[in-house]
Amino acid sequence: MGLQGKNKAMSIRVGCTLVWGMASLCSGLAFAATGDSQPQEGEYGLPPVTVEAPRPAWEQRLSPGSVSVIIPEETQGEHKRLPELLETVPGVHIRRMNGTGQYSVAYIRGSTAAEVGVYMDGVPLKLGSEAAVDLSVIPVENVARIEVYRGYIPARFAGAPLGGVINIVTKKPETTGGMVSTGMRSFGGYQNSVSINSPLGSGSLLIGINRDQAKGDFPYNNLETLDRQGQVRDYYPPVERHRLNNSYHNTDVLLKWQDEQWHIKGTWRESTNLFPTPLFNSDEDDNPASPWFSDFRKEQTNIQKTLTVGRRLTTGKLDWGWQVDYLDQNKSWDTYPPPSGSQAIAQTNGNYQTRRTGMALDGTYQLADRHLLEFHGDYAHETYDVVGNGWSASGFFRGHFAPHYTSDQWHLQLQDTITLGKEEDLWFTPVVRMDQVKGRGNTEEEESWRSSWGTALKKKLANGWTLRSTYGTYNRFPNFYEIYGDGFFIRPNPTVIKQPLPTWEHGTQWDVGTDWQGKLGKVEGDLSLTYFHRRTEDLIDLIRLVNGSVYRNGGAGKAHGVELDSKLAWGRWDLQLAATWTWSEYLEAYYQQKGRLGKPFYNIPEFESYVRLGYRFPGEKLSVFTAYHYQDEVPFSHSNSTSFYEDALSTMELGLHYSFRPDMKLTAGVTDVFNKGSEQQQVRHDHWEDKKDKTMQNIWFPRQGRTYYATVQYSF
Repeated sequence: MGLQGKNKAMSIRVGCTLVWGMASLCSGLAFAATGDSQPQEGEYGLPPVTVEAPRPAWEQRLSPGSVSVIIPEETQGEHKRLPELLETVPGVHIRRMNGTGQYSVAYIRGSTAAEVGVYMDGVPLKLGSEAAVDLSVIPVENVARIEVYRGYIPARFAGAPLGGVINIVTKKPETTGGMVSTGMRSFGGYQNSVSINSPLGSGSLLIGINRDQAKGDFPYNNLETLDRQGQVRDYYPPVERHRLNNSYHNTDVLLKWQDEQWHIKGTWRESTNLFPTPLFNSDEDDNPASPWFSDFRKEQTNIQKTLTVGRRLTTGKLDWGWQVDYLDQNKSWDTYPPPSGSQAIAQTNGNYQTRRTGMALDGTYQLADRHLLEFHGDYAHETYDVVGNGWSASGFFRGHFAPHYTSDQWHLQLQDTITLGKEEDLWFTPVVRMDQVKGRGNTEEEESWRSSWGTALKKKLANGWTLRSTYGTYNRFPNFYEIYGDGFFIRPNPTVIKQPLPTWEHGTQWDVGTDWQGKLGKVEGDLSLTYFHRRTEDLIDLIRLVNGSVYRNGGAGKAHGVELDSKLAWGRWDLQLAATWTWSEYLEAYYQQKGRLGKPFYNIPEFESYVRLGYRFPGEKLSVFTAYHYQDEVPFSHSNSTSFYEDALSTMELGLHYSFRPDMKLTAGVTDVFNKGSEQQQVRHDHWEDKKDKTMQNIWFPRQGRTYYATVQYSF
């Protein structure tokens, strides 16, 4: 058995041990506790930690395809940000670029991060000036639910995302009340949150203020200082290092007013991050023996403001609404101390200003007893301005970077849910989309309308079973970032190589699956099993050049796999299980990427799983849980002879929720119990000899490892 097979076998053994050990522990404790399992008169209790089966009916109506729903309140107080919550969904892989709490993006079913659409209350968060949406800065404290769509994408989401859609739904203002919470964790981490609901006029107002921060520095062992027997090499100082420049500070404010027809929402968010540099070798980064590297830091501040106004109306069989939104984002970049000698453009500092104005119209119409039409149309205008050191240095630099450009986007979508069969238990749902993007430098052909379509078929069977299948085509236009660069390391296409601008990515996807929801003995819950397949043409890739990098259409690839999703409840137990197998392959490659032909996609593990087991004690004051997450090896570099991977990683979490009284709760726990994160290293795969070896090198951005946390919440 190879290294990878051993890791998977170990994953299964650890998972089984985890479930069995937790069951034995809590069964013994429950036997020793009060025999009556129901709360007595005057007592109070906690809700289940995981979603208690069965799932609500509205969740099944969100999409005829694969959809998962996360309720952040169920893990409130556990210091889980959006990336940690999304890791519990099958088909979703989270890539952290700079360590815990830093830049994080989502990959869905083997997609790239740029192919995933992220929305908040239906408004797209992905800007043309960014390669992907940074999930680490999106707050979840005032979020009601997070919807994750895979494969078939409903018409209510603009565009045609190749990978999938993440829709973040903020809480609806209620009558009166609020909540205050404060928490802390290892490595200088703090989370504080305040939310207030109050009647105002014909509706209610929600005010939410959140602060999440961490110093983030942590000790680790530099693996290159050790030989394979674990002995220190004399010529490498020292073994114990301290990882620096990991701090972040996120502050956000939400104001949301809503009545039966109108809604008005305003947000303000400021995020400040220090960026650690990659740990390429033993002497390069955060070496206490080298003060210059310890003092070196890069800092980015991002201030974003949004305003959304909308109204929903019902006229006969037509339910419709309109919405306008405005976004202003300002990113600033600074390097301390300034680099000595020759400075590249914007290497010392830069400022990136993005403004977007959008409007949307959508609705549903009951055309006939068996036809439900859904339509969506939107328009967005976006501008992007860049300023940085060196812009006026010479005509050479001015000719290589675009300081100002604009984009106009239109999206039109129509969906029809057709009910078939005498029993009305068969649904056929086609959707058609039209997309157009206009911007600086685009050709007439690139600015023409592009069409895509999809279909879904769903059949309800007896005993809680459902069969479903979907098929669709998708398009993605390259964003500003991929065409014109970032004014820093990414070069614009037209002036670097004499090739056309990146063109639209396009592809197809299909899946088949089955769902079960019901009760089997004392176990109540649901189970979903899906096989998926997707192929993408004209993949947009980052090509590294001598004087920077450039995005180009780099080839084609396919990914297929299996998703397993289940939530079960019996007695006082809750079990959540998610697992994904993904097999991917580069089919075509251009430029410098030919060494990856036939090899798996970058940043996509072959296997990933999440298991969470919870138990609620009699009296309903105390609940405990344990969770296990396994991530297979992650490839990040291919050549004809060699591939490099991040080693497989298994982490375990233990935690509890305790209710002192109806309005006060304590949450405490520890993640990465066995401190595996800080020990993760690279794996080298020699294709000529067909063998894998651990390199005794840290991954480029080491993880923090074992982390303790605690939170106190007070409701009023």
